[in-house]
Amino acid sequence: MKRKYLKRLAVFVVTLALTTSFVLGMSDRCFGASSGVEMSVDGEATVPGGKSGLADPADEDGDILSPYEKNYIRQHLDYCDSWEYKAIRSTSGMLAQDTALAYNEAGLNAANRTWDQLSSFFVLIGGGQIDEGLTNSLEITNKYDIPVSYLMQTTASEDSFSESYEAAYLNATVDMLNDIKSLVSDTSGLAGDMSEGSLGKVEEMAGFIDQVIVTIEDFKGTTKAGQQALYKDALDEIKNKIKTDFIEEDQEILAEGIKSLKAARAVAQIGTETYSDVIDACILYNTCVQATDVWCESWRKIGDSARKSGTDESKLLAESIERILGEIESAKEDMAISLVTEALKSVAGNTAVYAVNFLSDAWDKMADSWTIGKAIRQGLLAGVTVSNVITNCDDIAYFGEMLISAGILAAHGWNVLTEAEEALEERGDFQSALAFDEIFNIYKEIQIAACDYAINYYQAIITAPPGYIFKYTNGDEIAAQNQILAQKAKWMAYQCHGEEGVIVNNGGRFVSYDECTYYWRFAPGSVEETGILGNFNRVGGVNNDLICRKANGEETVVIQDTGTGPIFISGDRIYYEKGIQSWGVCEFNGTPVTTYDAISILAAVPQQQSVIAFSDDKGIFAIEADGTQTVLAPKNASFIGISGNNMYYGAAEENIMDIRSIGLDGQDQAPIGTITLPESSQDLGAICFGDILTKDDAFYVTCGFYGGSGGVFSDGGIYRISREGGVETLLDPSGSQQVNFPKLYIQNRDDGDVLYYYCGDGYMNAGSWDTWVSQDVYSLNLETGETKAEDFILSNIGDAVCVDGRVQTLVDDSGQYREILSAETADSLGYTDIGDLSGESETFVADLDIVGDMAYFTITKMTKDSSLDVGWRTGYRRDPMRTYVTQIGSGNATLLNEY
Repeated sequence: MKRKYLKRLAVFVVTLALTTSFVLGMSDRCFGASSGVEMSVDGEATVPGGKSGLADPADEDGDILSPYEKNYIRQHLDYCDSWEYKAIRSTSGMLAQDTALAYNEAGLNAANRTWDQLSSFFVLIGGGQIDEGLTNSLEITNKYDIPVSYLMQTTASEDSFSESYEAAYLNATVDMLNDIKSLVSDTSGLAGDMSEGSLGKVEEMAGFIDQVIVTIEDFKGTTKAGQQALYKDALDEIKNKIKTDFIEEDQEILAEGIKSLKAARAVAQIGTETYSDVIDACILYNTCVQATDVWCESWRKIGDSARKSGTDESKLLAESIERILGEIESAKEDMAISLVTEALKSVAGNTAVYAVNFLSDAWDKMADSWTIGKAIRQGLLAGVTVSNVITNCDDIAYFGEMLISAGILAAHGWNVLTEAEEALEERGDFQSALAFDEIFNIYKEIQIAACDYAINYYQAIITAPPGYIFKYTNGDEIAAQNQILAQKAKWMAYQCHGEEGVIVNNGGRFVSYDECTYYWRFAPGSVEETGILGNFNRVGGVNNDLICRKANGEETVVIQDTGTGPIFISGDRIYYEKGIQSWGVCEFNGTPVTTYDAISILAAVPQQQSVIAFSDDKGIFAIEADGTQTVLAPKNASFIGISGNNMYYGAAEENIMDIRSIGLDGQDQAPIGTITLPESSQDLGAICFGDILTKDDAFYVTCGFYGGSGGVFSDGGIYRISREGGVETLLDPSGSQQVNFPKLYIQNRDDGDVLYYYCGDGYMNAGSWDTWVSQDVYSLNLETGETKAEDFILSNIGDAVCVDGRVQTLVDDSGQYREILSAETADSLGYTDIGDLSGESETFVADLDIVGDMAYFTITKMTKDSSLDVGWRTGYRRDPMRTYVTQIGSGNATLLNEY
């Protein structure tokens, strides 16, 4: 008779568990204000208009922001503008509300009786018996005590709390260094107490601290553990210099001075003796207090939101939060002192990693005075199953009620989270970033707890005895459980800050990630020994080794497959080209994930754990980590690039290229502008882009026709495509000049940025080894519009340019070539004619990849073979190909592969 309501309940959960939020109630703010942070195509963060806290060197109080603080703020602003967070914001999250409605309509809400019974007993889950010793210390005052206590304990756990703790630790370290500097700079205050010899060195010490702070703050690309090591090393440097420059009595004076600056009473209680211990104790104490304060404030705001709503349920929630927070606040200082005392006893010293390991113990000790926390610590985690023997509490009613409670808690958590997001975007300071981080983690744990309650709810239905009144037997509960398990896994994976390891040269032949470089080590026979115009094709079906090369040169095989071409890294996956329009995907440990056929991967979007691909039947589309595919552009589209959460492309039609943008979720398509080429050139081939450069807020492109027997780019123009909308013609192909070589280069000059292009005969550069031209090169001043002939070797950044036996490349926008391989080094490797185009043979650099300060290149010698000629296209036969690695400027090269 109540079956239809249970059916409705199951359908609600199966459907709505696929959303990304369990927020109770509709949000009237789906996407909110943009943070203004954009990610350029190469992954660098830019902040248009000088975002508060990033472009400005000081915060609202005038204090100078450290690079660590700026980076921490930027990470959170990036997350607020990320696809993942926008997906969370855009869902209404009605699961808990609809569950409650269906639950009540079915007449199953026995929870009121349940809580009346529970309030009469003092129960301890675990042994299944009443513990008489707890009758005076454990009392559940209302139904929210259990979920609130559980969530408080969870969000204060090592895993959840460590991110906030680490941020507070590194911030406190810089504060301490500045305090020491302030202390030693106060010569008048130290005069009379400190010896004359030490007084003469305090100014030098202040300058030394300044240098150390600059050093530790320059950590771009450094891993999390590396950052902590830098800070610890900085402290050690200061300690050692104090030990070297000041006598023991003066060191004690400094220690007393530090105590007066930071946490004097607490440090005195800990019983520190040396100045070194005082420094460590102060940093750890202030770190713990700051992190705990931010955590408590987040929960307090949830309670305030609940209290303001005025409903009876929300009042109960507010009362529970307020009572438990009061107990935590009263024990906060004891917990911090306990943490510091334990950390100072360790041999590891003052490190964030080690100190965080004490957090769980510290919270457990504090729980002795936190009565509900004591129950949590001893087993009151998920439900009341064992206490059913005592209270006759029904599991289905209990978990249903807990799910509803979690929904109400999530609603207020969401209110606080959106307020924290608005504060972060408005103020852009370190404290608002820290507050957003903490409330996001709390909200995340609420979602995970809601998933647990929903899973237990369905498990209770599934396992109920036959004939039981609440039994529901059509099997939907199992499907619902599986959906919610997947949703739980998704929430557990969310991280609101923390950069992925920096990916360098993504989409290249050598790609660096997390201090490792990935590349293909070709097997003998994997590359054809003959080719047209120096293009030696890969041989299909031959397995090669995908190598992971560490910084120390150690190499391991990730996977063996037919991979030969570009490598993309996105999320925790490696995407590699197996063959023509065939791609493999594997994890970093080599575990195969899947294979995609009849596609070409164009770009990776690591921040969204996806890649952008093209296929003849779909056009351009995004592939997410779970394999979900979202079509972004039609079959006639050409990829331009990605900026922020938008993709830019051109749709080709005869001699017209229609430029558009679209969100990476497939929404919000917008027109940008149109490129129109002369109709008289249509017979040359298909309209397409030649080269694409990204600079500031625009893409610079050559657009022309590819065709002819040599597949040559010709009759093109140059265009500036604004990401905000609009297309500007920089070189009109209908005029006196046409671009017949696709490459562009933009040099940064004092008199205005200059764009270089080529207007000679494209067929003169049809050889695949020719990546540069030096005649018929012109420049366009992007500020004045002036054009003129230039004596400049035109290539892209990272292209190999071979001149007089040397290998050079452009590495930035300075216009200056940097030597990769000197003529002497090339000669020592057996290559004496690099760049010599005379005679029947020539030696050339087939591939060059610049990865940081390392250059990876392949050299071979090829000889003309007229029997291989196809018309005017020259045939060649090659010698062995050899791939080397060199640290740029070192003069040495190491052989990696020969085939």
